[in-house]
Amino acid sequence: MGFYEDFAFCYDRIFPADPETVRFLQESFGPPPGRLADLACGTGGYALALAGSGYEVTGIDLADGMVRTGSEKAGGRSNPRLLVQDMSRPAIGTDFKGWYCIGNSLVHLDGPAAIGAALAEWRKLLAPGGRWVIQILNYDRILAKRITALPTIERADGVSLVREYEFRSNREILFKTRLTCEGRSYQNQVPLYPLTRAGLQELLRTAGLMLTDEFGDFDRAPWSPDSFAYVAVGTL
Repeated sequence: MGFYEDFAFCYDRIFPADPETVRFLQESFGPPPGRLADLACGTGGYALALAGSGYEVTGIDLADGMVRTGSEKAGGRSNPRLLVQDMSRPAIGTDFKGWYCIGNSLVHLDGPAAIGAALAEWRKLLAPGGRWVIQILNYDRILAKRITALPTIERADGVSLVREYEFRSNREILFKTRLTCEGRSYQNQVPLYPLTRAGLQELLRTAGLMLTDEFGDFDRAPWSPDSFAYVAVGTL
């Protein structure tokens, strides 16, 4: 997790919390109050936004630097509660109104068996009638078109993130990144499992999670093979 520890200090300048995504999550979970779990919370931008709108949020992330940065942003508040934990084995209680795993985080797990096991654990988090949201990139498109790079993110203050893909097989993509921030440069590479729409839907069924809606992004555009992302929403 070394790269993500380094990344924490400028993460919010690359990936600020998006108001459209916050609205999508609020609409998906219904009005507060209620307990939500943010699985792979990063620096807690979405956890903070949802806590500010009345939910009780617990966020977990494996990178201590990310959680530490999020806790500093929270300024000593007890909501959200941000913890260093493996998202695939959350130890945060049960009876949540909902959980979400966004930012293409799910595909960092090691293949379908690990993803399926995590989904089964996440099912246990939900209260009866609880809701869930997953967002990943559209790997149907990435695999079909053999996309080797995502758009470079460049900010006016000179911060940038270059993102490239190296195909190992249809079961593994090497995700290569180069971050430039405050005159420093960081490089990293990590394997991802290219989880397709059909593959995710099968794992959801096996885990006992019912898909109710799917979209091509948080603007609620219909999913298509050419969508940039895949957003799945459901319940028990």
